[in-house]
Amino acid sequence: MIRPLDRIAALSPPRALARGLELLKAGEAARAMKLLAVAAEAGLTEA
Repeated sequence: MIRPLDRIAALSPPRALARGLELLKAGEAARAMKLLAVAAEAGLTEA
Protein backbone atom coordinates (compact mmCIF):
# COMPACT_ATOMS: atom_id res chain seq x y z
CA MET A 1 0.00 0.00 0.00
CA ILE A 2 1.35 3.38 -0.98
CA ARG A 3 1.13 5.95 1.78
CA PRO A 4 -0.31 9.38 0.93
CA LEU A 5 2.98 11.25 1.31
CA ASP A 6 4.73 8.73 -0.95
CA ARG A 7 1.97 9.06 -3.55
CA ILE A 8 2.38 12.84 -3.60
CA ALA A 9 6.16 12.53 -3.86
CA ALA A 10 5.78 10.17 -6.82
CA LEU A 11 4.16 12.95 -8.85
CA SER A 12 7.51 14.72 -9.13
CA PRO A 13 10.53 12.58 -10.06
CA PRO A 14 13.05 14.82 -8.23
CA ARG A 15 10.87 14.72 -5.12
CA ALA A 16 10.44 10.97 -5.51
CA LEU A 17 14.23 10.64 -5.53
CA ALA A 18 14.62 12.78 -2.42
CA ARG A 19 11.86 10.94 -0.54
CA GLY A 20 13.22 7.57 -1.65
CA LEU A 21 16.65 8.42 -0.28
CA GLU A 22 15.09 9.58 2.99
CA LEU A 23 13.25 6.29 3.30
CA LEU A 24 16.41 4.29 2.57
CA LYS A 25 18.22 6.07 5.39
CA ALA A 26 15.28 5.30 7.67
CA GLY A 27 15.43 1.60 6.83
CA GLU A 28 12.27 1.56 4.70
CA ALA A 29 13.80 -0.12 1.65
CA ALA A 30 10.57 -1.50 0.17
CA ARG A 31 8.86 1.91 0.21
CA ALA A 32 12.02 3.60 -1.02
CA MET A 33 12.39 1.34 -4.04
CA LYS A 34 8.95 2.29 -5.36
CA LEU A 35 9.89 5.96 -5.32
CA LEU A 36 13.38 5.39 -6.66
CA ALA A 37 11.85 3.46 -9.55
CA VAL A 38 9.72 6.50 -10.41
CA ALA A 39 12.83 8.67 -10.45
CA ALA A 40 14.81 6.17 -12.52
CA GLU A 41 12.04 5.82 -15.09
CA ALA A 42 12.09 9.61 -15.46
CA GLY A 43 15.78 9.42 -16.30
CA LEU A 44 17.31 10.67 -13.07
CA THR A 45 20.65 8.91 -13.03
CA GLU A 46 21.07 9.37 -9.27
CA ALA A 47 18.27 6.87 -8.75
